[in-house]
Amino acid sequence: MKTYLECLPCIMNQTLRTARLATNNEKAIRQMLINVGGMLGNFDMDSPPPQSSMCLYQEVSKISGVADPYYQIKQDNIKEALALYPELKEIVAQSANPLLTAVRIAIAGNVIDLGMHKPFDIKQDVYAILKQHFGIDHFYQFEQELSKAKTVLYLGDNSGESVFDRILIEQMNKKVYYAVREVPIINDVTLQEALDSGLGEVAEIISSGSIAPATILSQCNKPKVITKGFPMPTARFSFF
Repeated sequence: MKTYLECLPCIMNQTLRTARLATNNEKAIRQMLINVGGMLGNFDMDSPPPQSSMCLYQEVSKISGVADPYYQIKQDNIKEALALYPELKEIVAQSANPLLTAVRIAIAGNVIDLGMHKPFDIKQDVYAILKQHFGIDHFYQFEQELSKAKTVLYLGDNSGESVFDRILIEQMNKKVYYAVREVPIINDVTLQEALDSGLGEVAEIISSGSIAPATILSQCNKPKVITKGFPMPTARFSFF
């Protein structure tokens, strides 16, 4: 994936949305937009958009002094997802294929993406996705690989989604390492949100080292466990 010209207006719009969450100071917001706009000309267009857009979140935090503009939104998303948790667990337990249903629920959690600026209704969207067919279906391959795996590395994404990740992890019945973002960025899951979602009860939480709203391999450090439990294997991001 690379950054296209169409990505640049989106980056500016995301700067404005994030800035308004961080502060009401119009002068400061204008300065954030000016600074990020000035950076666009230096973007490496061959890099993926999440890597290109890192600077906007850093600039907003630097000028506003707010390290986590999406903090309250993340907490609200987790609270709403946790309210659905017992109901979704029952759906998994009663389904003909519990693992497949848990996968569908984890996929449904992807609607909670504030970087896309797309409206969503968590409960409505989850139930709609449970009834849909996969556009690309690799479930059989996933099931086969999972049956052979001793441990699984699960890359966390959005904070509210982490509750649905928990449902899948519980169903996999494997030793799981759950990788979170190194620092707050958009509504992505960090250690705090992973713990709030209950993931500390079902997986070892580790830092990926990534400070982008994605897992950028060039940023990933040697994984380190940040919750108590088994030591983290030295292998980097892979199934093992």
